Amino acid sequence: MADWIYVDNSNVFIEGKRVSAVTLGLAPDIWDAFHYRILDNDYRMSFGKLYEFVAGQNRADTARAMLFGSRPPENDAIWDIAKRAGFEVVTHDRNVASGLYDVSDPVSRARLCLSCHFGNADRFVTHRLMAAGHPRMSFELDTFTSIEPAHYKPDSDAEKRKRAWDGVRVWAIGQAMAVGELTAALADPARVRDGLFPELVLFDCHACHHPMSDKRWVPRRAGLGPGVVRLNDSSLLMTRQLAKVIDDGFGARVGQSIDRLQQAVAGQGGTPEAAARAVNAQMEELIGKLQTQAFDAPELRAVLRGLIDDGVHGQYRDYAGAEQATMAISSVAKFMHQRGILASATDFNRALAALYGAVADDERYRPAQFQAALRNLSGAAGL
Repeated sequence: MADWIYVDNSNVFIEGKRVSAVTLGLAPDIWDAFHYRILDNDYRMSFGKLYEFVAGQNRADTARAMLFGSRPPENDAIWDIAKRAGFEVVTHDRNVASGLYDVSDPVSRARLCLSCHFGNADRFVTHRLMAAGHPRMSFELDTFTSIEPAHYKPDSDAEKRKRAWDGVRVWAIGQAMAVGELTAALADPARVRDGLFPELVLFDCHACHHPMSDKRWVPRRAGLGPGVVRLNDSSLLMTRQLAKVIDDGFGARVGQSIDRLQQAVAGQGGTPEAAARAVNAQMEELIGKLQTQAFDAPELRAVLRGLIDDGVHGQYRDYAGAEQATMAISSVAKFMHQRGILASATDFNRALAALYGAVADDERYRPAQFQAALRNLSGAAGL
C-alpha cells in the first residue's frame, strides 16, 4: 500500500528549533524547552533529509508527499528547494487580507497583546479574576516579545519582508498603548467600578498587599498623602520620561496631566474620568510621535539616564514601577549595545543582573536595595 504524506512546514520547523535547543544543550530536555519556550533560532531544516525521513528512500512507496506552507515573496526560493527534494508544495496567501493580524507593526502588536495582557472594552481582567488566580498585571512589549520568540529568524531577510525590529520603539509604543488602555478603563463607567469599590485591578497591588508593619509611604511627585490607594502607575512613569525626551514642553504637559490624574483618582481635585480622557488623548499624540521619532545616541542616553535618575530619586518605591523600569532599562540598554553606544556590555550586564535580582521577588522587594543597584548601574553605563 502506497503512503500518503502531509507535512505542515511551520509546525515541523518550530518543533525542530525546540529539539535542536535540547541537542545543543540550551535546554536539559524537551519538556523544559517547551515549558520555558527555549528555541534554537539558528536552526535550519533540510527538506531533502525531511523527505527521506518521512518517505524513505524508495519513492515508489509514496503515492503523494505534500508540504503545506505560506506563500513566500517572489524572490524567495524556499519552496523550489522543497520541490526538488520531492515534495508537492501547497501554499496559501497568509496575510492581513486573509484575516491574519499584522504583528510586525508595533501599534498593532501592542493592541493585540494588551487585549489579553490587560484587556479592553470587550474583555477585561478584573480584580475578581485575579483573586481566582489570574497573575498580577504587568506588560512590557519588547521584553514579552523576546520571551515569546518569533516564528521566524529576525534577520535581514525578515526585515526586507516585514520591517526592521527597533526594540526601543517597540518598548516605547507598548508603554504608551498600555497607558491608553488604563485611562480608557478609568473613563469607562462599565469598567471603572465594582459595586461600592473602584475596580481594584487598576491600582497598585502592593499599595494594599503588604504587612501592616511595613510602612512604605514617602512623599512622591504627584503629592499624594499617606493612606491613599495608588494607581498602578508603572507605565505612566515610563511615558513621562519618553515624552520629556521627545519634547521638553510636551513632556511637561504629559507630566502635569499624569499628576492631575493621580490626584483626581485620590479625590484631591477634578474628576477621574476627565483626567483619564486628557491623558488618553496625550497618549494618542505620543504614539504618533514615537512612530517617527529617531532614537539615536543622544535620545537613547537621555531615556536611559531619565529612567535611572527617577529610580535613584525614589519614584520606583512601588514594586510595579521598579519591575517596569528594570525591563525598560534592559530593553534600552540592549538596543544601545546593538548600536555600539554602550562601550562595555560586561560591566553593564553584571550591574543589570543585580537590578533584576532586586525585583526577583515582589514579596521581598526593598526600595533601598533597588536604588543602590540603580546607582551602580548608572556608573556601569557611564552616565
